[in-house]
Amino acid sequence: MKKILFTLLLSIYSLSVLANECETLFNQKKYKSALKTCQIEAKQDNCHAKFYLGVMYDNGFGVTENKAQALDWYQLAAQQGHSAAQYNVANMNYNGEGTERNYQQALYWYEKSAQQGDSDAQYNLGRMYYKGLGTEQNYQQAVVWFKKSADQHDMYAQYYLGFMYENGYGVTQNKKRALNWYTQAAEQGDAAAQYNVAYMNFHGEGTKQNYSQALFWFEKSAMQGDSDAQYELGKMYYKGLGSEQDYLQAVKWFTLSAQQGNQYAQNYLGTMYDNGYGVDENKQIALDWYLSSAQQGFSIAQFNAAHIYYTGAALKPDYQQALFWFEKAARNGDSDAQFFLGEMYYKGIGIEQNYKNAWFWYNKSANQNDSDAQNYLGYMYKNGLGIKPDYQLAKYWYEQSANQGNSNSQFNLAVIYEDGVEIKQDYQLAKYWYEKAAEQGDADSLNNLGAMYYNGEGIDKDKKLANQYFQQACEKGSEMGCDNQSKLFPKRFISELFESISQATSNPNADKQLLDDADNQPGNNTDINAAPDLTEQSE
Repeated sequence: MKKILFTLLLSIYSLSVLANECETLFNQKKYKSALKTCQIEAKQDNCHAKFYLGVMYDNGFGVTENKAQALDWYQLAAQQGHSAAQYNVANMNYNGEGTERNYQQALYWYEKSAQQGDSDAQYNLGRMYYKGLGTEQNYQQAVVWFKKSADQHDMYAQYYLGFMYENGYGVTQNKKRALNWYTQAAEQGDAAAQYNVAYMNFHGEGTKQNYSQALFWFEKSAMQGDSDAQYELGKMYYKGLGSEQDYLQAVKWFTLSAQQGNQYAQNYLGTMYDNGYGVDENKQIALDWYLSSAQQGFSIAQFNAAHIYYTGAALKPDYQQALFWFEKAARNGDSDAQFFLGEMYYKGIGIEQNYKNAWFWYNKSANQNDSDAQNYLGYMYKNGLGIKPDYQLAKYWYEQSANQGNSNSQFNLAVIYEDGVEIKQDYQLAKYWYEKAAEQGDADSLNNLGAMYYNGEGIDKDKKLANQYFQQACEKGSEMGCDNQSKLFPKRFISELFESISQATSNPNADKQLLDDADNQPGNNTDINAAPDLTEQSE
C-alpha cells in the first residue's frame, strides 16, 4: 500500500526583518537580557518583540515555560500581521497548546499566514482542507494550497500533490503528474515519496515499468528506515528484479523490515529460514518468524506455521497447534489451510474424525478453485461421506478439478463414466479422461486403459495396445498392471523376463533377486483374462 503522511509542521520561525536589540540579544542566546529588552520593545507595539517573547515563553528560554503566555504574545504579534506569529498561533490551536484544541482558529490563522506566502502554512492549510478539519472537506482547495507550497519546493506539499494527482482528488487523475511531484519530493529526501516513486516504476504507473529505478528508489527509502520499502527491496532481491537474485541481500532487508513488525517481511523471513535461502536452514527460527506474522493475522503465515506444526519439521508434530493455526488461516479465507483442515477432519488427525466438518472445509477450499479439495469433495459426494450421496455433484466436482489438470480427478471422472452408475455410461469420455491422467504418468489410468483395450469396452479390442498399457502401468509401480500383464500376456511377460535373466546372467554383479523371481512366475496356461477391478483415487 502506498503511504500518506499526516505530519504537521511545527517549526518555530525566527525573522530577521528589523535588526532591533531584542532580536540581536535573542540570536546571541542572551535570553534573560533579551526578555527584558523585548518586553520594553513590546510595550512600544513592536510586533517582532512580541513574537520573540512568544518564542521565549514557548520554549522556556530565559523564563519558565508557559504555553498560555506564549500564545498570548504570538496572538498580539499575529494581529499586527506577523506571518510567523500567525503560523505559530495556528499550530498551538491545532495541537491544543496553551489553549483547547480549536481547528477553526487553526484554519483561520494558517490562512492568514498562507496568504502572506508562507509555504509551511500553505501546506498545513492544504492538509486541513484535505482532511476536513475546521471546515468541510474540500479537495479542490487542498490542491490550491498544496500547489502554492509545492511551487516553493516544500517536499511535503509536493508529496501530497502527487497523491492528489495519483488518486484524482480535486483534480483529474494523472499518474504522470503524480510521478513528477513524487519525484521532486523524493529528490529532496522524502522517504514516503521515494517509496511511491519506486512503486510506480515497479508497476509501470505514469511511466514505463522500470525495475532498476524501482530498486534504486526502494533502497533510498529503505535506507531511511521505511519498513515497507525494506520489505519491497527484499522481495526484489529475492526474485532477482532490477538486480541479480541475491538471497543474502533479501535476508538483510527482510530482517530490517521484520524487526519493525512488518508482517509480510516476517513471513518472507520465515520462508528464507524454512528453505535455507541466504541463511542456514533452521525450521525453529522459521517457525518463530511465521508466528510473529501469524499473530498479526496474516493468513499465509498462519498456514505456514500450521504446516510446520503439522509435519513436525521443527521438533515433532504438534497437531493441536497445527489445527489451531490452520483454522485461523482457514477462517481468514486461505484455501490451502481450508484444504488441510478438511484433511485433518477427514483422516482424524489430531482430532476425532468428522466427515461433516471435513466436507465443510473441503467445500470452502473447492469454491476457491483448489483442485485437490474439489477432488476430495467429488469423492465424498460419490461415497456419501458426511453428506448424502450425489453422483451428479461428484461428477461436477471431479470435472472442476480434472479441468485444472488434477490427475487423480481425471482418473476418478473416467471411472464414473466407465461405471455408468446414476450417470450415463460413456466409454469415450472414460477413455478421454484416462488418457489425460495417463499423460501425467498416472499408473492406475494406464492400467485401466489396458483393461479397456483388452475387453473392447467402447473401443475395438487391441491386445497389443492393452499389453503396452499394462507394461507402462507396471513400470510406474502399479501392482495391478504387473499382475494383469503376467496373467493376461504370460508369453510376452516370460519372454521379457527371460531377456532380463539373460542380461543378468551375463553380468557377474547382477542382483540375484531377479533370477529368484523368475522361478515364481505363472505358467503360460493361465486362464485369467478378466480386466482388473477399477481403483478409485481420493488422494
